[in-house]
Amino acid sequence: MGVIGHFPAQPHCFAYGGFDIQMNRVIDLLSSAGIESKRVNPWDQKSEFSIAHFWGGDVSHSISHRFCKERNIGTVFSVLLPNPPSTRSWRMRARGWMRRILKGQVLCANADRVLVINDDQAWVARYVLGIPHERICIVPTIVDDIFFDGSYPSTTRLGPILCVGTIGTRKNQLNFLRASEKLPNDVILCGRFDESEPEYCEAVKNVLRGSPQRIHHMQDISVSDLRDLYRQCSVLACVSHHETEPASVLEAMICRRPIVISDRPFGRNPRFNGANYCDPTNVASIQAALMKACESPAPTFPRFNPTVHRSDSVVNAYMQVYASIERSRVDGN
Repeated sequence: MGVIGHFPAQPHCFAYGGFDIQMNRVIDLLSSAGIESKRVNPWDQKSEFSIAHFWGGDVSHSISHRFCKERNIGTVFSVLLPNPPSTRSWRMRARGWMRRILKGQVLCANADRVLVINDDQAWVARYVLGIPHERICIVPTIVDDIFFDGSYPSTTRLGPILCVGTIGTRKNQLNFLRASEKLPNDVILCGRFDESEPEYCEAVKNVLRGSPQRIHHMQDISVSDLRDLYRQCSVLACVSHHETEPASVLEAMICRRPIVISDRPFGRNPRFNGANYCDPTNVASIQAALMKACESPAPTFPRFNPTVHRSDSVVNAYMQVYASIERSRVDGN
């Protein structure tokens, strides 16, 4: 197999979140598996690769993608798409069709392969974006192997409530903190502050300063320390306004922790069946879900198969994608 060149979704000096963590983890694991993978340096005039893997579907990749096509370099896009409503409505399909008529195809539609993380995202790629089904591949989110090591203790009702993710409006930490005020549990926020939202972050910091004994903030911790936080917590809260498929929820399910999640299309992922749902715009609804989750026995997630998120399974899926591109190019398809 040839060299795989990886292009990041955005400069990491501006933003570094779960998608970027996924990307770097995959690149390192591919290299460990013997697949030559490189982080493309745009300043290097001699950088060569046979397949370009673009992370994210933003138009910022358009020039590099065009150069790859002109040079007969295979192209892959890993994209995060909107979650469809549970009915996969005809309205969403109609909006996608109208967008293609007025604005043309999205950039990734011209790639050799488009990678999505689950069946719902594949439906959006096929029926909303109009990407041919033979170019769409499902590659699940990777979860660090450390989460699969050992057993996890039973949950305790008074353990801390954990919320993982970049602190900003979309993740909705302010409503979460307000909802937790009347609970006896400590709260742990784990994530960086989004510097593009200074007012929101300052509001969260004010809450932290007001309850330093009960609310704790951590960031830039190791994976093993994060695993230990899951071991200690009573509940994982993910009350975002919108997401794709949050890694924190997958990690919490592997650790068999109760989950509070927004009653939004991303939260109605069939694999999350067994979670406690709330209205992320309603503090009382979040509070009720947190209280219910704290009182719950060990949760069960009957439609969740954790093994597909293991590193060996996910890396093998990427290798199959790259191999399929090379076969197609040899066959002239």
